[in-house]
Amino acid sequence: MITGSNVSVTAQACIGACGTALAALAMAYAVTAWLAVWLRRAPAQSGPGATPAVTVLKPLCGAEHELYGCLRSFCDQDYPGFQIVFGVRDADDPALEVVRRLQLEFAALELQIAIDPTQHGSSAKVSNLINMMPLASSPTATCGCRRAISPRSSPRWWMLASAS
Repeated sequence: MITGSNVSVTAQACIGACGTALAALAMAYAVTAWLAVWLRRAPAQSGPGATPAVTVLKPLCGAEHELYGCLRSFCDQDYPGFQIVFGVRDADDPALEVVRRLQLEFAALELQIAIDPTQHGSSAKVSNLINMMPLASSPTATCGCRRAISPRSSPRWWMLASAS
C-alpha cells in the first residue's frame, strides 16, 4: 500500500515533469510559428521593380525667373521609371523653349509636352493639369508645382516644396 507522503512526492514530480513538458512544447510552438512567418514573408524588393512608376505633371505659363534650373531639378533625379509631362496653354509660350532644351539634354527621359488651350472651369492651372492627364503613362501622378527638393538618392524624389 502507498503511504500519503509517497503519493505527494510522486504527484509533485509528475506535475513538475508535465509543467516542464508543456513549457517546452509552448516554446517549440513559438519557434515554429516564428520560422513559418519568417520563411513566408515577402522578400524585400530592390531595383527598378521596387518603386512605382510616377508621372510628374508640371503646368507652365511663361518663362519665370530660374525656370531652367527649376525644371532641370525635376529631370535630374536618381529614380527609376518616371515621366514628366509639361503643359502649356499656348504654342508660343516662352516656357516651351526651356522644355525643348531639357528634352535635348535629357534625351533618355520621357519628357512630353501638352499644348492645349481648353479651359475646364475657372482655374487655368487646373485646366492645364486636366489637359496633361491624357499623356500620363503611369497610374501614379503628382503635381510638380515647385522645384524638387528631396535628396537625389531618396526614393521619394517627387516630394515637392510648398505648392504655388
